[in-house]
Amino acid sequence: MRKIIIIFLTLSILCSDTAFAGITIYLKNGRQIRGVLVNMDGAKITLDMGRGKTSMKTSIAKDEIKTIEGLSFEEFRRAKNTYETTKFKGEKAGFQSSFNDAMKLVEEKRTLSFIVPVQNEVIKREAIKEHLLKTLDDVSNDQDLEKEKKLLVKLGLLTQGADYKKMITDVFTRNVAGFYDPKENKMYVVEEAASVISPVLPSEVVMHELVHALQDQYLFLEHFEENLKNIPTDQALAQKAIIEGEATFVSYSIVADYIKKLGSTRMSEEKLASLDIERFILASMLLASESFSADFKNRALIQYLLFPYVRGGMFVKYAYDNGKWESVDKIYKNYPRSTEQIIHPEKYFLVKDEPIPLKEKKLDFFTQNGFVKVDEGVLGEFVIYTIAVSFLDDVYAKMVSTGWGNDHYYLYEKDTKLVLILDTIWDSPLDTEEFFKGAKVLMDKKYPALLWQAGTDSYTGENENNLIYIGKKDTEVLLVESEVKDKSMLISVMGAFLFPSAQDVATQNPAAARVS
Repeated sequence: MRKIIIIFLTLSILCSDTAFAGITIYLKNGRQIRGVLVNMDGAKITLDMGRGKTSMKTSIAKDEIKTIEGLSFEEFRRAKNTYETTKFKGEKAGFQSSFNDAMKLVEEKRTLSFIVPVQNEVIKREAIKEHLLKTLDDVSNDQDLEKEKKLLVKLGLLTQGADYKKMITDVFTRNVAGFYDPKENKMYVVEEAASVISPVLPSEVVMHELVHALQDQYLFLEHFEENLKNIPTDQALAQKAIIEGEATFVSYSIVADYIKKLGSTRMSEEKLASLDIERFILASMLLASESFSADFKNRALIQYLLFPYVRGGMFVKYAYDNGKWESVDKIYKNYPRSTEQIIHPEKYFLVKDEPIPLKEKKLDFFTQNGFVKVDEGVLGEFVIYTIAVSFLDDVYAKMVSTGWGNDHYYLYEKDTKLVLILDTIWDSPLDTEEFFKGAKVLMDKKYPALLWQAGTDSYTGENENNLIYIGKKDTEVLLVESEVKDKSMLISVMGAFLFPSAQDVATQNPAAARVS
C-alpha cells in the first residue's frame, strides 16, 4: 500500500530466552569460563568474572577458544558487531565496521554479493519520523486516505470513528526501527532501535533492510514500487509479499541460526525443534502488532499489514526448501498473480492456479442517479479471509475464502451512504456453495436483525438501515451491501450482472419462506 519499505522492531520479547546474563566460553583444553562480556576484538575476548561489586577481568585469546555459547569466535564477534550497528554512540568508524559485518552475513546467507557498498546513516527517531511523514505525503493525500477508510469501514475491518490517518502515521513512525529508501539508495537506522535485543544476536532490523538494499541493486525497487500502481490491488499485495518475504526469510534465518547454535548448549532438543522459521516469523510479527492502535478492529487490519512479511516469508521459505536460492531467483522472472498463490504456494509452484478472467461491469446507472464512485478493485483471497475472520471463527473463515478464482468490487456513495458490490468467481461448485452460504452467515453477523427472503439461488435481506443481496450463478456469487434502501437500484445491479433480481425471485417462488 505504501511506497517506502519499512520493518517493525519485532525481536524485543522473542529474544529474551537468549539474552544471557553471562557468557560461557568453551576452551580447546576442555575448560569453561563464564563471565560478563566486557570487550572483544579480532584477536581476543575479555570477560569480567567478578561477583557483586568485585571486578575480575580476564582476556582469552582467539586461538584458545573452541566455542562461545555454541558459536565460533568469528560468528560471535560478527553477531556482537551487528548488534552494535543499531547501538551507535558516535564512533563512526566502529559503526561502519559493524555495518560491513552485517553486509557479509547477508551476502553469505543469500549467496549474492552487493554490487556497491550500501549508503547508511544513523538518525534520531524524530528525524526518521519527519522523513517518513514526507514520504507518506508524497504517495497518499488526505483524499486517498479517506477513500481507503470508507472501503475498510464498509468491509468491516475498521470502526467508523477511527482516525485512520493517525493510525497510518503511527504505524509509519512509532514502530519503525530502520528502513531502506530506494529513491535515495540509502539505509537509515534509528539510534535506539535495538536497545532490547540480545548483544550476542545479529540485528534482524539491519539484516532485513540490507536485503532490501541488495534487492535494489539487482531489481531497482523504485521502479518495482511504481509498477505496483498499475496492477490489481491483490496482485500488488502478492508481489509486495515476495520483496518483503525474502527480506524477512533471510534476516530471520540468520538470527534463527544463531539462536539454535546459542541454544544448543542450554536448551532442550524439544525447544530447539520449536524454533522453526515459520513459527519464528509469525510469533515475532504478532509481537510487533501489540503496539498498534486499539482502533484496528478485530486485528484483521493488522493481519493485512503483516501479510507481506509473514505470508511472504513462508512463501519464500517454501521456494528455498524446494530448490534453494535458484528457485527463489526464478520467482522474480514470473511473480505470483494473487494472494491465493502466496497463501497456497503449491498453487504457484506445482499447479499454476491463475485468476479466472472476470469481466468488469459498467454501472452507469449509479452515476446517472447521483452516486459517486469511491473505489473499485480486487480484494483477493486474503482480504476476503480477513473480512470473514473478523466475524467468523478461523476454520470457517478459511473454508469461505479458499477456492477463490477472482473478484472485483465497486464502492459507490450517495449522501454519505455507501453501496458495496462484490462480484466473485470460484474454482469449483463446492467452493461456490461454501462462499454463497458463508456470505449469508457473515452478513447476519455483520448486520443485526436482518430479515431474509430466500430464492432458489439467492437471498435478499434487509433491516432498518441496510439492503443485502446474495446471488449464485454457476461458479459466480454476487454480494451487494447497500445502505441505500432502494430496491429498483438493487434490481438494476442484478440486471447488469445478469443475476436473478429480488423482484424476479419473489415472482418465481411466491411461497419462498422468510428465513432469519
